[in-house]
Amino acid sequence: MLVPYRKETMVLPIPVGEALAHLSKVTRPVSRSVKKGETQFLFNGSVEQGRFTISRRVDYPNNYIPLIKAYVEDSTRGCILFLEYSLFFSSFMFLVFWSVISVLLGLFLLFYAHEINYAMVAWGAGILNYVVTLMNFRKQYTISRKLLLEALELHH
Repeated sequence: MLVPYRKETMVLPIPVGEALAHLSKVTRPVSRSVKKGETQFLFNGSVEQGRFTISRRVDYPNNYIPLIKAYVEDSTRGCILFLEYSLFFSSFMFLVFWSVISVLLGLFLLFYAHEINYAMVAWGAGILNYVVTLMNFRKQYTISRKLLLEALELHH
């Protein structure tokens, strides 16, 4: 896994309509204005016919919260969720930008300035940024997944 990303399939013992209804109750469309008393919403996003795109609602900035995209299919014993957890595009671009900058700066310092120690520091900073992103994404994935299961009333 080079980029923070998870893919998962869940088999639910409830029909598609019920699963989407559970999510609709706790999801609100993305909006810049938050009204007082909207604490019953767990997710921002959209729940549509057979699919949803949501992210955990937070009251503070967090670049590592996964965007959850899913489509839902009927099955004989309920429904099947095909889930993808990924970084938001802006967070992904932030990771790519600083990774590229770290590599290029390290190469410049190594080959042009002949400063191997500074090059190692630049590469180390890039690796540290990458590791921190992976660890925080994993933590936020776990929290978001648990909240999703609770919203679907499957986690007791």
